[in-house]
Amino acid sequence: MKKFMVLMILPCLMLIACGTSVQPSDPVSVIRAEINSINKAQVDVATNLFSDDGQFVTGFGQPKGKDRIKNYIFGGLVKLKSHADIIELTANGFEVSGTIKLTNVALIDMYKGKQIPLFSVKATVQNGKIQYMEWGTASK
Repeated sequence: MKKFMVLMILPCLMLIACGTSVQPSDPVSVIRAEINSINKAQVDVATNLFSDDGQFVTGFGQPKGKDRIKNYIFGGLVKLKSHADIIELTANGFEVSGTIKLTNVALIDMYKGKQIPLFSVKATVQNGKIQYMEWGTASK
């Protein structure tokens, strides 16, 4: 009876373990995961989606390397209560482009009651890791 129980439980545990360790690999899913992790203030998850020598370019900084990116995500996005709504994301091979609506306390203060513009997103994703990502240039 114990062997039967173990045989029934083991596949369930394997599915649970695999489900928690799966990282997206297609470029659009990686960028979606990045934006969603920043929205949820999951700094480590957001940082680990970058390659070791990745770069995150914004209007407020251009950190390169995981340690600097982690510090920027925490100090420049999470502490400012940033939230990005994805308007669209498309991929052309490794290149992702799209539009987000980004809000945070700094932007709300900067635009003081005016509509905050939409922002473009440009990224390069290879092997499930962000090599380069740019946020913050106003979309047309």
